[in-house]
Amino acid sequence: MSSQIIDVRLGPFRFSTYNPQVIAGPNREAYIVTHQVPGKEGGIVEYLGLAPKDYTIRGFLTPRQILTDASASILSGVAVVNLTSDDAKDALIGLQGSGALLLKFESTYSNYSGYPVLFENDFFFIRNLNFGLEAGKIYPYYPYTLGLQRATPRLFGFSGITADWNPTGMYFSGYIIGVTNNLIDNLKTSGNTVNSLGFYASAINSGNAKMALYRQVGATGSLLVETASQAVHSGWNWFPVNPSHQTSAGVSNYTLCIKSDAAGVGAWTVRGRDSSVDANNANTQSYQSGVSYGPAFPSTFQPGTFASASGFGMSLQMVASQ
Repeated sequence: MSSQIIDVRLGPFRFSTYNPQVIAGPNREAYIVTHQVPGKEGGIVEYLGLAPKDYTIRGFLTPRQILTDASASILSGVAVVNLTSDDAKDALIGLQGSGALLLKFESTYSNYSGYPVLFENDFFFIRNLNFGLEAGKIYPYYPYTLGLQRATPRLFGFSGITADWNPTGMYFSGYIIGVTNNLIDNLKTSGNTVNSLGFYASAINSGNAKMALYRQVGATGSLLVETASQAVHSGWNWFPVNPSHQTSAGVSNYTLCIKSDAAGVGAWTVRGRDSSVDANNANTQSYQSGVSYGPAFPSTFQPGTFASASGFGMSLQMVASQ
């Protein structure tokens, strides 16, 4: 693929002002792994299959206008901070040991009925990272080669749901909607580093969304992490969090929350499932009303009963690095 791609994100890192020169991939090569036997040509076949999908990205970390423009940006809380070439290089190096990172970029056919089409929206880890130093430059200028390989992150929450939930009489605008269930609470059984939150949507017409994770103690939830706002697109909507959050084993319950500026039924539909269909995944779904979309999530979540979907679990997930 060429530099026609308009936006590339890797976890909290975004190539926002200088596009990569080349994106090679995705590659899926068949291979054979053999156990070598001394004195014998070839060996005993141990594995046949496909190598995990990978990408190679090549480009330049350099300002478009010397010393006056950023070369990349990074998510910091709910804000995006522009980075110089030196800072961008250091940020990429720091991400190399971060485990699974969301790789997202738009297709060259970037809009369908006014909404972005994502060519890639999955989790990868940095396999290798190389920088070059160009002699004679009077400003920081780093050619880079970034090797990515598909990761298998740990997921906590609902997935694989095919039913669409679109309640009547109440929608997302003005509310925080939270879900607690034993799939989400599996997070508390061991320490994990949460680096992304996500939900599955379909029937997209309009709207933006953001997500948050609360630690629930009794009737009150305390804010742990929240995301920046993103436009909703069809399929899995993933929201990187930076800084990430380290959970502690056996501390408390967790509530995964979502809010949106979607003002009417039909703006977009989230996938969900009633716990009566899957008794092993009982849910507590609740809401906090009187919440405007623009500001950050409140420090506490005071849930009320969500009568439109009692016991209903939305297709929400948390992604952990290990």
